[in-house]
Amino acid sequence: MVDDGTPGTKRGLIVRSCEHSMLFQARARRWQYNYGLGLTQFGHDEWHSDRACQGLRASFEFVPMVYSLGALASAKKLVAHQNHNMRALSKHLLGMNEPRDGNANQSALAVASRWKEVEGIADRFHPPLLLGTPAPGGLELGKGSRWLHDFFKHCGALHGKRGCRVDFVAVHFYECDGRNAAAAEASASALDHFLDSTFRAFGLPIWLTEFNCGDGAAPQPLANQSSQNHLRFLRAALPRLEAAQHVHKYSWFQAAQRHTAMHPGANPGCSLINANGSGLSELGQLYNSFELP
Repeated sequence: MVDDGTPGTKRGLIVRSCEHSMLFQARARRWQYNYGLGLTQFGHDEWHSDRACQGLRASFEFVPMVYSLGALASAKKLVAHQNHNMRALSKHLLGMNEPRDGNANQSALAVASRWKEVEGIADRFHPPLLLGTPAPGGLELGKGSRWLHDFFKHCGALHGKRGCRVDFVAVHFYECDGRNAAAAEASASALDHFLDSTFRAFGLPIWLTEFNCGDGAAPQPLANQSSQNHLRFLRAALPRLEAAQHVHKYSWFQAAQRHTAMHPGANPGCSLINANGSGLSELGQLYNSFELP
């Protein structure tokens, strides 16, 4: 699979069920992740038990994630048992999801101090998995950038010239206003600027592992924007993401967005899949079919 930022190879899905993944063409699910270590980690056994799902899973790269420092033990155990599902489908490994310095176990220092354990997991694969940084951010781009700078600084201080092995930088983006076409274009331009500045800062390929036009936790007027606001932003952002050579992968947040106990502020307006789960929303249709002219 090409992994050099070539247009048409970048788009992925945040999705857990085979049923939802099947709704998308190959171009929209070149890679897939679910915040876990395996396709069936969250109970979706159909990936193994259903013949159609078995065929589907061979058509994309599943990218495992070490969700937090607390998940390191599970990751080591899974790799120690040489889990075939991971080994057959994975070329990359994602670091922690939205670490924050307010939590001592997620600080840049804490993560850097244990990064060699993450490297050890990646190195058990043949060839070793390519490693992505933890993805700080969400709505705090300044804090997220500082976290990454601190992470690399602590890596150098703790591990000498070798530092931490990192092959790409993962980031999130939600600072968007899609209330009209001009605002959506301005937000897409801001996304461009953020990704450019991140590349200039670290000199590594960029994976935009979460983005949309304002998540449910955003301050007003960004919170819970309508599906049309998200659609305007996505329409403006997709050509830029495909054209940016330093952006190697991106994934919209997320395929099926619903209010849940774990995500009570979720905004169904940003869901790529419709309310009853039977097909794609208008937003999903654009994400599924977009091609550069």
